[in-house]
Amino acid sequence: MEITFQNRPEDIHAILDYVVRETEEGKTISLRYFLFRQVWTVIGTALIGALIWGSTGLWQDGLLMGLLILLATEALLLLVARFKPLYHEGIRAYERQQKQLTAKDFQLFQLPVTLTTDDNWLEIRNPESLRRWRWRQVDRVALTSDFIFILPGNRPVIAVPKRDFASEQSFTDFAEKLNDLREKNKSQPIGEEQ
Repeated sequence: MEITFQNRPEDIHAILDYVVRETEEGKTISLRYFLFRQVWTVIGTALIGALIWGSTGLWQDGLLMGLLILLATEALLLLVARFKPLYHEGIRAYERQQKQLTAKDFQLFQLPVTLTTDDNWLEIRNPESLRRWRWRQVDRVALTSDFIFILPGNRPVIAVPKRDFASEQSFTDFAEKLNDLREKNKSQPIGEEQ
């Protein structure tokens, strides 16, 4: 089985959305950044409360103002995150990483890619690289409305766009065949040559 596809810059948001919502790595990073923001929010409001206490001499005023500022800050953060704070922090974390990508990285991302499969291998190749995974390393094949997402272990997500298929049915059939191959071959013995 083989398909040639090409990612576009606008695909990045769909990939990040999938990673943050559906992968363990994305969920872990989201939680880590959310907790980091919470700690700094509490520390910041505690410092403001301490400054108010120091300037008024009344610890009750400092405590009350600190709590009010904390509540207002948390409410504002929830509104900015559209009541999805974990998701929001995960997307922001990945977007910060994305800013470190070079023009060359974006060129590589947009190269035509050929995905080839058989009973033993999932192979991705483009004019610059070749990667192969045994099916036991492929954690998941997921079908969404616009992409087939393939998660080969701890490697980056492979996003195959629907637009590169001849029809909706061929898109769905390809995803089903990938899942069938993964299920059929996921218990390949480690280190066995085939």
